[in-house]
Amino acid sequence: MFSFFNNTSLVIYDLLVLCVIGVLFIPRIKVNITILLITIIVAFFTKAINLWAFVPITILVCSSYLYFKKENLKKPIAIGLYLVILVVSIGLLMHKLPGFNNLKLIDSITLTSFSVPYTMWLNVDKPILAIIILLFSGYCLTVKGRDWHKIFQISLLSAITCLVVLIVPVILSGIIKFDPKLPDISPLWLINMLFIVCFAEEVFFRYFIQGSFTKALGFKYGQYIAIILSSLIFGLAHLPGGVIFALFAFIAGIFYGYSYYKTKSIECAILTHFMVNMTHFVAFTYPLAKS
Repeated sequence: MFSFFNNTSLVIYDLLVLCVIGVLFIPRIKVNITILLITIIVAFFTKAINLWAFVPITILVCSSYLYFKKENLKKPIAIGLYLVILVVSIGLLMHKLPGFNNLKLIDSITLTSFSVPYTMWLNVDKPILAIIILLFSGYCLTVKGRDWHKIFQISLLSAITCLVVLIVPVILSGIIKFDPKLPDISPLWLINMLFIVCFAEEVFFRYFIQGSFTKALGFKYGQYIAIILSSLIFGLAHLPGGVIFALFAFIAGIFYGYSYYKTKSIECAILTHFMVNMTHFVAFTYPLAKS
């Protein structure tokens, strides 16, 4: 099996990881824009994207710049820009927009005799939407004000509580079974889950969706309604895995949303999500148990 960091076909994903690190931890907007531009150019010449991909990327860049950077926008314009970002982001998140040639790194392998076949994609479209949203919202500029002790503490407590709440009903539902393992694909899976999957989903569902609901619901307890609404949308996005799976995703989303609410740090939600998924991967049938 080739390495995530030294195979030439995966250079684009190395750059995407660098972009993610930049928009989270490097408080230099111009530097992060440069890294993103290089990533997009390399993606084009390595055929990870084609010309069609520039349409949603350009729309998302322009609408995000106007939405986040322009002050005193008239309400109808702000709502229109928000809806554009929302629609394009959903299209990218669900891999429904043309122009992206996502790499199938692992094709239908069974990690254990108890699990259904697993396919792992290294997606370009999914992280790009989150990188653009964080970049133009200026999130990286808040890095110096973050309380890392609190972030790690809340993420760990949220993940543990989520697992305690879900573990019995999930096992009783039959969709997973206790199945401890450490397969050969673990390093690739961990990198992909942290920097591609959890990063993109938490930026969209917590930072963008939950954050906008929180601002709109400015009354008492509005922030809790925002957590529930964003978690409901998160659950609906997991319906392809089945109704029961979507229900558990909704419940898990509440814990991810709470960790973001308590810290105002998207890293906290990403870590919470990652620890829950990592526990699933290492200790239980992954992705699901055979029926």
